[in-house]
Amino acid sequence: MSNGTITQSDWVKGIGFSILSSMIGGASKLAIRKSWQVEEQCHNLTTGDFMLLVDVSQHTSVALQVDSSSTPPERDKSYHGDRSDEAPVTNERQSLHTSAALRMNEPSTRITFRGLLCAPPVADAPLAQTREQMALKKLYQAYFLRGMGTLGMTTLNPLTTVIAMNYASPSILAPFSGLTLVWIILFSPLILEETPSFRQVIACAFILLGEVVVAAFGDHKNDGGVTIHDVVQSYHKTKFFMFCFGLVAWMVALMFVIQNGRSSPKLKRFAWGVAGGSVTGFQNFLKDALTVLKASSAASTKVLGISIPPILFFVLMTGAITAAVGGLLILIQCMKRYDATYSSAMFVGSFVVSASIMSAVHYDTFANLHGLLQYVLYPVGLILLLIGIVLLAVAADPESYEDGASVGGADFNDSQHSTHSADNNSRDELRIS
Repeated sequence: MSNGTITQSDWVKGIGFSILSSMIGGASKLAIRKSWQVEEQCHNLTTGDFMLLVDVSQHTSVALQVDSSSTPPERDKSYHGDRSDEAPVTNERQSLHTSAALRMNEPSTRITFRGLLCAPPVADAPLAQTREQMALKKLYQAYFLRGMGTLGMTTLNPLTTVIAMNYASPSILAPFSGLTLVWIILFSPLILEETPSFRQVIACAFILLGEVVVAAFGDHKNDGGVTIHDVVQSYHKTKFFMFCFGLVAWMVALMFVIQNGRSSPKLKRFAWGVAGGSVTGFQNFLKDALTVLKASSAASTKVLGISIPPILFFVLMTGAITAAVGGLLILIQCMKRYDATYSSAMFVGSFVVSASIMSAVHYDTFANLHGLLQYVLYPVGLILLLIGIVLLAVAADPESYEDGASVGGADFNDSQHSTHSADNNSRDELRIS
């Protein structure tokens, strides 16, 4: 479909904007993941009987001294009147005494926390520190972070991608979106307190290596000389319809795995990871919309008095927005359930594979390859991408990625569960571990 070769200046500009796009994408994904963590903290504040919030980043231990000589007040046996009004107070004191008696042989008891701490209510707690107001503040923070992340993914990231596509083809630009993984791996421990595992880092390295190979030995053709008629005819190809049918069937299968309660945790995690990237791989709509804009300014179209074909441009932009927003919505739900490194790596890897297949079908990528080296190394780059995806799919324990157990980390949720269980047993003491 393309005839002109990208100049070195255009190639550098395209790569530069693609790197900027990856930085925006990385920051947006981190913000979205962080918003789910903050919302989980908000949920923890609105459950149980806790009132005050203490935020710590490391484990904190508090030693409580237990007075073993304390005994419950005894009932005055000389009193024979009705003491039903004292029964609730007496029962509560007896309950506290029983709890202390279980630890009578321990000189001190240590309470260990991690992440978010909630202390019991106190009588003189300031109104500004009540759990409802703290929860509302957390909720606003979560919405703000998610809004900023969505803005970056829906506006800023596509804008820089559009500018980059004005200088180079999708086959060379798509792999550089993998730099998003670098930013996420670097900043996840600092922002999210999620340290990528060694196997996750190795898997991301395979994905990055595959993207570099694809970018270096892929199709380096742009859309110079392409007319609006060429764009329309490209959508009449039988192989393009087959690709669309195959992608729809693939998405239906992934949604079935996600919704099926009998699906294994690993399979469900894999489906969530690759679904968003598979949809976003429809980069042809955005690229062809730009081609129509440039071709409409040619002399041949001006003679007809047509600046921009409205229906064609509307259809292409609708397809581009649908693919981008659909993939983003799936990614947001994936990041709600799984850590940022896994979600982003699977999204980027599946996106590059999907976009590469689309380019081969829609733009005849392999027809534009020259020499044995390109014919061999371009598929090798795709294979490296697939290896990274497979490593990610089996890298982590599926148990830690179940719904409701990943947001904030497994340790965080375990500590919160223990704290709430303790509060149900006694409103006046914390979980003793």
